[in-house]
Amino acid sequence: METNDEVSKSQQANRLKHIRELHGLMQYEMAQKLNYQKSTYNQIEQGKYRLNGAAVQLLKMMFNINPLWFREGHGDMYLKKAVYSADDWKHKYEECRMEVERLNLIIDGLVKKPR
Repeated sequence: METNDEVSKSQQANRLKHIRELHGLMQYEMAQKLNYQKSTYNQIEQGKYRLNGAAVQLLKMMFNINPLWFREGHGDMYLKKAVYSADDWKHKYEECRMEVERLNLIIDGLVKKPR
């Protein structure tokens, strides 16, 4: 019998695949956009792992996905928004990518063992 956590991972995996397919992306392309290795992304889409918070924010920034819908299935899939130009999206993507890099550096610093 599946636990609530397993059901939630499975539902998020289905939502993620749905988003990817709606935008005509291959798994490796979505993995790159969310800063994952292809193998890790594949496991996320299979429901073995969840997206981290930074990746959920990237979904919001790049595809206007409602994080509450993605995590819990509540509300509309898309956030209500103003129309953005391609340059706006490029800038937002760059901001998100830099934030993910910054967070990864912080995590790396926390994970490394002191000598």
